[in-house]
Amino acid sequence: MAQSAPNSGLPGLDPFWKSASSAEAPSPWRIWRAQFKMSLFAKTNVNLKALEKHPSDGIAPPGLTDAPTAGETPAQRTTRLNANKAAQDAYDDACKTALAAPCCSDTLENADLKAISYLYASLGEEGKRRLHQRLPEICPADMFMCDFVQELDNIFHKQRNILVERVKILSRRQLPNETMQDYFAALTELAAKCEFEHQLAPTWIQDVSSLTSGTWNSNVNS
Repeated sequence: MAQSAPNSGLPGLDPFWKSASSAEAPSPWRIWRAQFKMSLFAKTNVNLKALEKHPSDGIAPPGLTDAPTAGETPAQRTTRLNANKAAQDAYDDACKTALAAPCCSDTLENADLKAISYLYASLGEEGKRRLHQRLPEICPADMFMCDFVQELDNIFHKQRNILVERVKILSRRQLPNETMQDYFAALTELAAKCEFEHQLAPTWIQDVSSLTSGTWNSNVNS
């Protein structure tokens, strides 16, 4: 799977963490990764949903018999080793067939490597520095996309205190000279960190803006 990553990330997508000028990345990892997913499909026709599983998923393991049986004769040992080799070869062939399967106008193997290449390049210099700081031996070109994303999730996805984030949105007041449109946009940005159910986020934003602007409807459920 050896192939160099592109020198730059996806066109039109800001790097995840371009420089070390800030203590945190400009956008939360979860949000940036979703943007990358959409941009990758728009620019390369690679759909990450097709790469979420390991290529070997669904292929039965070879079921090797490593330990000799009691009193195993040389002939029996040869038979066991040959059976192991045949099982392993069959498993390897099945994996190769899976990698050669059509995927996103290419083979699964090429689509997977293309996605990894763009993701690595799109991390930005500081993002790549932190990746290699945590995992000095990592080689993305030798990995599958699902495994690479899991490693990045472990590094960059911060577990937020959801209660604290929701207190922030409840305590956010409209600033002097701040338009209602700008205020609503600020609440929307805060709500993105609260992990509301999708259908509840607009309700929370509307309720908070009404409460803090003095137009709260007491009949609306909090």
